[in-house]
Amino acid sequence: MDKYTSPENCISLNVPAFNSQIWGYIGLGIRTQEVKLQKVLKILTSAITSYARSVDGVEMTNNQQDTLALLCNTQYETNCLQKDAIRPALNPKFAGLCKTATAQPQILLFGKDLSKQVKDLDEESKANLKRPLLDLGLSDRTMNMITVAYRESTKKQYLSSIRKWEAYCSRTGFPPSPAVIRPSLSEAQVVELVGRLYGLKVSKVKPLPSYMDQNFHILVCETQEGGDHGESYVLKVLNTAESQDTDLMEVQTRVMMFLNQKGFPTATPIPTIDGKILSLETISCGEEYKNYMVRLLTYLPGTQLLGIPADPQILYKIGRTLAQINKALTEFKHTNIKSLQRDSYIWNLSNTHQLHKYLFVVKNTSDRQIVEQIIQQFMKKILPNINNFHKNKCLSFLIMRPLHSSADCCNVAGHMQQELEISGILDFGDTACGYYVCDLAICIMYLMLDSEDPLHVGGHILAGFESVIPLTLQERDALYLLVLCKFSQALVFGTYNILRYPDNEESPREL
Repeated sequence: MDKYTSPENCISLNVPAFNSQIWGYIGLGIRTQEVKLQKVLKILTSAITSYARSVDGVEMTNNQQDTLALLCNTQYETNCLQKDAIRPALNPKFAGLCKTATAQPQILLFGKDLSKQVKDLDEESKANLKRPLLDLGLSDRTMNMITVAYRESTKKQYLSSIRKWEAYCSRTGFPPSPAVIRPSLSEAQVVELVGRLYGLKVSKVKPLPSYMDQNFHILVCETQEGGDHGESYVLKVLNTAESQDTDLMEVQTRVMMFLNQKGFPTATPIPTIDGKILSLETISCGEEYKNYMVRLLTYLPGTQLLGIPADPQILYKIGRTLAQINKALTEFKHTNIKSLQRDSYIWNLSNTHQLHKYLFVVKNTSDRQIVEQIIQQFMKKILPNINNFHKNKCLSFLIMRPLHSSADCCNVAGHMQQELEISGILDFGDTACGYYVCDLAICIMYLMLDSEDPLHVGGHILAGFESVIPLTLQERDALYLLVLCKFSQALVFGTYNILRYPDNEESPREL
């Protein structure tokens, strides 16, 4: 090889030396592999030099030019392999050093400015760590202390505690960071999952909205052997925090199945090939793997009622349906029903007094004062008497997102008009033990948002609800304030989510 050293004016043919700053921090196995790659590169460089000298540079044929170009490209790709081999041994925040090799000739594998590159990546890592801390309203001194003390080993040391924290955040309604726990499956991964778990051949995948999870509308061209489930489904991939709470996810799924058996238009799970209604899958997420709970549901056609002005008749039906669901759930039984005792769940209206912890996000003084007054009224008038309200002994607090379908019908004058019918009920992710009157207040608030006459919405829904479950006088007196509590909750948590998760397009932005 020494016979065919590269010319001094061809720096790109030199084998880049390994930066000493990096060499001292990688293990023996990586070093051994690196020495072998260096040897291969030297042989390849000698072969390129030898071949270049054997041909006449002026009269090279096209084949000779192609051969030389391919040899040089092979050398470039081998340089890239060097960095790929080193990447696992580096601190994750310095993985950016192992990007594709630069097109510029390099005497050193990581260039002469390695110290500057490391410093820039370190500053970028600190900035990324500092960004979510800014949203929490911490002082500069506190944030600097956290960023200086933070190490990747800290995360590894407390990994089990971090997982417990994520599970707690899932139960209380505030996940720590959607960038960390929200799934991000590709279309190819969805096709593979559906085929492997359910034996279905996917013909089309369409993403559906979801804040913390991932939902996909799935069209299939082949059905599972031994059964026909139709041609349209919804694949739901739960975030990592909720995927750890298997008891809660199991009960929520069983609630959907129970209500469907009672005649309500809810989606039902499609069992996997081995008969499971939920499947915990280890899925590749770039350079790491995470566990996600997966379930495939029947698809409910229709349009979400939110955003469509509803007439008194449909409002009455919604109130009546809500009460019928609550009444039916008194018969629901499950061995893990205790998982629905989510007393600390932040989205429960019975926890309105906890809003004060997040009021710092409401910058408008007038809005903040109004919310403070509502919290005070809640603590004075409702919280002391809340145990007197009717509570479903099994579970309650379903966020109803009814779908509607149109049916033509004639009125007495012979003209055609459209009548809205509830064709589906979605979103059982907030299922928890609760109070009938809180369910009713939440339902009224959401439907007021899109009404041209919001003050008259509540009466129609209340009439429908009380046709099945009459409220007590105390509950009726509390209903108006509870609706205000839900508006306050939406304002505070909606603002909180916008500030904390600005890049999440599906972040709840309720008001």
